[in-house]
Amino acid sequence: MATEKDFDEYVGRVMRICQGIEHDIKLIYCGLREDANNDDFDKVYQSISKMPLGQTLDKLYKIDHTYQQPYFGDKDYKILREITDIRNHWAHQGYVDWIYTNSKYTFSQKWDRLIKDYNRIEPLGKETERIRLEFFGVDTDDD
Repeated sequence: MATEKDFDEYVGRVMRICQGIEHDIKLIYCGLREDANNDDFDKVYQSISKMPLGQTLDKLYKIDHTYQQPYFGDKDYKILREITDIRNHWAHQGYVDWIYTNSKYTFSQKWDRLIKDYNRIEPLGKETERIRLEFFGVDTDDD
């Protein structure tokens, strides 16, 4: 049975993964821009660093789909578009939903949703990190 400590740990993991995905997406976008080489990379990054994830995804999708084999598939983009909602839920609502006695949710229900969200985004977090590292010339082979 999960505990509040487990809950706290997984909320932290979800937040870390969401933030990592968002940052990796912005870096990948900058790297895919043909004009974002050397000195221009910083200018492109500054232009999107404060941009909401949805707008960055729109820009990334357009560039990504100019390739015969895009870096991200349609399933990936679907989950990427849900990242903001997942992050906002756990940042602003996740605890409130079960802490207050008049809540319609139980700890168990919120735990189930937390684990479901974690299991959905964790593989995508690893994939965006792998693409970012590979894109910028970091060897990602484990051997």
